[in-house]
Amino acid sequence: YKTAPVLKDGPISKDIQEKRWNQFIKLASVFESKVQKMVESVIHHHETKTISLIGSKYKPQKGFIKKSVNDLLPDDEQFVKVSIDALRPIFVAIAKEQGKDVFDFLGIPTQFDINEEMIRQFDKIALNASDSYVGTVKERIRAAMLEGIKDGDGVEKLQQRIRSAYDALTVPEAKRVARTESIRVANATNEEAYRQSNVVHAKQWFTALDERVDDECAALDGKIVDIEENFTQVDGVPAAYSDIAYPPLHPNCRCVLSPVVLNKAARVGHYKKRIKKEVEKDSGQKMSHQVEQELAKKLDELIKAVDDE
Repeated sequence: YKTAPVLKDGPISKDIQEKRWNQFIKLASVFESKVQKMVESVIHHHETKTISLIGSKYKPQKGFIKKSVNDLLPDDEQFVKVSIDALRPIFVAIAKEQGKDVFDFLGIPTQFDINEEMIRQFDKIALNASDSYVGTVKERIRAAMLEGIKDGDGVEKLQQRIRSAYDALTVPEAKRVARTESIRVANATNEEAYRQSNVVHAKQWFTALDERVDDECAALDGKIVDIEENFTQVDGVPAAYSDIAYPPLHPNCRCVLSPVVLNKAARVGHYKKRIKKEVEKDSGQKMSHQVEQELAKKLDELIKAVDDE
C-alpha cells in the first residue's frame, strides 16, 4: 500500500482529484445510458397502458369529473416494481466497476466486496428513484388529461394530447434519473470502498468548479468529514439536506466523494472519538478522562503495529 501515490497523509491533491473526477464521470456515463434506456422503456410502457385505458374507459361527457381521471391512469406499483428489478443489476454493475477502480487507485490488492448491505442500499435507491419518476410522469399526464377533458377532447384527440405529453417528458425525465442515480450509486460505492480499504478514514466533497456548479455544491467543495458522518453536519449547508453522506446533493449533481488518509496521530483521535461515542451510547455513561487516555495509548500501539507490518 505504501507505494500507492494517493497514500499520503491528508486529502489527495487538487490535480489528482480532477483526474479522478474525470475518470469517475467517464465511468458513470457508461452506465447512465443504460439507466436512461431502461427508464425510457418503463415510461413507454406507461404510455401504452394509458392510451389503452383512454380508449376503453374514457366517455366524453359533461359528467366526466376529475375523480374519474384516475381510472384512465395505470397503477403505479407495477411500474415501480419493474423499474426496481431492472435497476438492480445495473447498480450492481456500477458498484463492481467503481469499487475496482477505487481499490486500484488506492493500491488495495484484495477484491472489493459487494455485500448484502450494499444490495439493500441499492434497492432503496432504486425504490426512491422509481417512486419519484413514475409519480412525476403520472402527475404530468394527469394534468394533461384534465386540460383535455376541460377542452372537450374526444377519445382520439385526448389520446393524441397524451402522446404529445409523453413525448415531451420521456427523454428529459430519463436523462435526469440516469445521471442522478448513476452518480448516487457510484458515490455510495466510493464510500463503501474507502471503508473496506482500511486506509481511508475520512472523506472529502469535491466538485468541478466550473460555470455549471450551483452555490450549494460550491459551498461544500473541499469539506472533510469522518467516513461515518454526514456532510450536512458542516456549516452553511441547508437544513433540508439532513442526511447527505455523499453526492448527489440534488438532481444532475456531478460532485464526487474523495478519500482522505489520516496520519497516525489523526487516526488515534479518529478512532478514539468513534469508540468513545459508541461506548457512551451503549453504557449511558460518560467516559472518564483516565479511560480516554488508556484508550488512546492502546490505539497508538495498535496503529503503530499495523503500520510496521
